[in-house]
Amino acid sequence: MPVSLRCSCYHEAGHAVAWVVIGDRLCRVDCRRSLRSAGQTQRRGGQGLSSCSQCGGTEMRDACPTCTRIVTNHLMGHLAGGAATSYLLREEHTVAQSKDDHDKVKRLLREFSDNEQIRQSVRSQAEQKAQDLVRREEKAISALAAVLMLRGVVDGPEAEQIIKEHLETSAI
Repeated sequence: MPVSLRCSCYHEAGHAVAWVVIGDRLCRVDCRRSLRSAGQTQRRGGQGLSSCSQCGGTEMRDACPTCTRIVTNHLMGHLAGGAATSYLLREEHTVAQSKDDHDKVKRLLREFSDNEQIRQSVRSQAEQKAQDLVRREEKAISALAAVLMLRGVVDGPEAEQIIKEHLETSAI
């Protein structure tokens, strides 16, 4: 079943709001169809996964609380698209729409930790954060989705402006 334009716009708006809330900058939010996906949110990472200033690691470590927080927030950004459609468009949402996001989350968790219990805990926290963010930032998600439904694509600075005008919180 093809994903509706409306669902794609809300999905990408969910990602975009999450990335802005965790401090990333957006390049573009695009809901135009391609052979590969129904949409894409491109960003310039503000909180990358390459190193941690707290533990001094050159990669994220599951024993470091700061690394765990950064990874959890990053995963929340990947999960926020599906959380947006499942909460805001219950009748249109299907799990298959978020397959790429869930695959990426699994891959990132495997890179982060060898411990399955830690991976499950971090994923659970990220899912809860994504759900909480969508409930709290429904206005920002809906505002950006409305523009995306009209135009299909919004450049990063404009998307950030739309989000910030409707944002309830400033950061996670």
